[in-house]
Amino acid sequence: MMGAVSTERLFVALVLPERVRRAARQWCRATRVGERGWREVSEQNLHLTLRFLGESPADLADSLGRELEQALAGLQAPRLVLDGWGSFGSPARPRVIWIGVGGEIDRLQRLAARVETCVRRRGLPPETRPLRAHLTVARPRRGERQSLPPAGCPAPAAETFAAAQVALFASQLRPGGPIYTRRHGIRLEVVDDQ
Repeated sequence: MMGAVSTERLFVALVLPERVRRAARQWCRATRVGERGWREVSEQNLHLTLRFLGESPADLADSLGRELEQALAGLQAPRLVLDGWGSFGSPARPRVIWIGVGGEIDRLQRLAARVETCVRRRGLPPETRPLRAHLTVARPRRGERQSLPPAGCPAPAAETFAAAQVALFASQLRPGGPIYTRRHGIRLEVVDDQ
């Protein structure tokens, strides 16, 4: 009898500068998201997902990481900005609270398209949903009723940043929140970072 194939949960994401993660966290605290039945995403886990792969063969990370390094080498980092907030799911049952991301979205989409090409070369199915640039900042707490911040609450601070690092992460789901392990990192070119 053959053994089960070893898998790990993978995703490719932009790594956010510390000051951007801090601004997102400050917004959550200012709007009292945690008091509204939500569990905030830990500051170190905040990222912008380019491609979620899900459960994948354990040996995929190394080969995909090398291919991403080659495909993304020399690309210019998109300049992005935190831009508003919202939720996914119905108003009666929201699934996540997010902070939007604006700025050089065309450049971000080209970056995501290169990632998608690499993923497809490895035999994974295509992503059918368009990229919606956002940071997931909170998820529902089990057994609690959620409410969203009021519509008129202030938007997050408009932090502008160069998204200069892409990483391939492995994710282990735990009751206290996921643990992300960086399997590969790719540095993008930064032009005129202010």
